[in-house]
Parts: sequence; structure tokens; C-alpha cells
Amino acid sequence: MGFGIPDAPANMTGRTTNNSVQVARATDNMGNNREQTTYGLVPQVQEDTIVVGTFANAATDGQTGEDVVTAHNLTESNTAYATVQKTRDIIPGGGLVDTVITSTTTTE
Repeated sequence: MGFGIPDAPANMTGRTTNNSVQVARATDNMGNNREQTTYGLVPQVQEDTIVVGTFANAATDGQTGEDVVTAHNLTESNTAYATVQKTRDIIPGGGLVDTVITSTTTTE
């Protein structure tokens, strides 16, 4: 960890990486959650950049693969350069591994 964004293009102003998972829940006959397991890690990377040239919305392109753009937002202002925020979902390991992150038991 340090100052700056490693391996970033010159127009990138920020990057945020979020890691989320799916949750499967087992319930009893009353519908109360009794056990839950997480699976399907999907890292999500959000990149903030200054617009260079024209804005092309990558989220509306037909996409397939291990790295897809799920949101692409343009912010324009009278007091600053136009910026773009792009969110990408990435399948770790090329989709070959479905990682179980944790398993917990809940009681009420």
C-alpha cells in the first residue's frame, strides 16, 4: 500500500476494488435462517478517469467473458473536467474456480 495507483493510465484519478459473494441460506420449517454459505466471489473494480476525447458507453456493448463493464457513468461540470466512472465485474481465475469463502451457522 502506498501513494498513487499502481499500473494506472495517466488520466486515472482513482480506483476502488470491492469483493462480494453470493449467499446461500438454509432455513428451518418456520423459515428462520439456520445456516448460510458464501460462494461465487466476484471482484468489482470501479475506475475514475478524466475524459480524454469523447465518451463511449462501454456498458451498453454486448459483452461476454471474464471481465465485463456493468456501469459506465459520465459526470460533467461547469467547474471541472468531465470525468468517467466505469465499474467492471471480474471472474477470478478465468471462471475456473468457484471459491467457497466461508460457512457459518446462525442460531436464534
